[in-house]
Amino acid sequence: ASERLLDPEAPEWARCRPLAVSLSPAPVALVHEVSPYVAASTGHGRIARLEASAAHDGALLSLRLVWPDPTPDDRIADLDRFADAAAVMFPLAPGANPFSMGAPDKPLNAWLWRADATEPYDVIAEGYATSRRRPAATSGLRAAARHANGAWSLVFQRPLAAEQAGCVRFQPGAPAEIAFAIWDGSNRDRSAQKAVSAGLLAFDFEA
Repeated sequence: ASERLLDPEAPEWARCRPLAVSLSPAPVALVHEVSPYVAASTGHGRIARLEASAAHDGALLSLRLVWPDPTPDDRIADLDRFADAAAVMFPLAPGANPFSMGAPDKPLNAWLWRADATEPYDVIAEGYATSRRRPAATSGLRAAARHANGAWSLVFQRPLAAEQAGCVRFQPGAPAEIAFAIWDGSNRDRSAQKAVSAGLLAFDFEA
């Protein structure tokens, strides 16, 4: 069943109740000290919503995101082209702020998918511009995506338990704190210019 759930279009997903998540432009003013140019930018983050569903079999967690995007941007052909992307972020310490990508001693673990990459990244961050992208094999993270009918469907899949440092662990039956981010390549979204959920959300995943 878990292998089938890696397919974003698997019929098993129809049995999972999706969570509707509102998105809004990321507060780029927070990054002024690192990038005044990005902090002054406007027009980013036009994706306004997504749906998230999750399931597990006691060993693997599968997390599915679906969001509208009429133009799939899955390759970068020039310097002014950007790829679609999505991330889910998990606090590794109380008070970790997803808007600022965590802070010193308050790290975040994120899973990042890019439409132009062959595999996802497992990310650890302690503040804006501190993100370290680790290979998916770091935690056993996998991802698969499909674009059809004007929308992306994306599945992240990873073992519930991760032995590596800096990787979030999940407890079946206990809500996980999670935040979401979407980049629309055709809108020139990149870096801090993205659409984000309103802070951390409590998210239940089903057996």
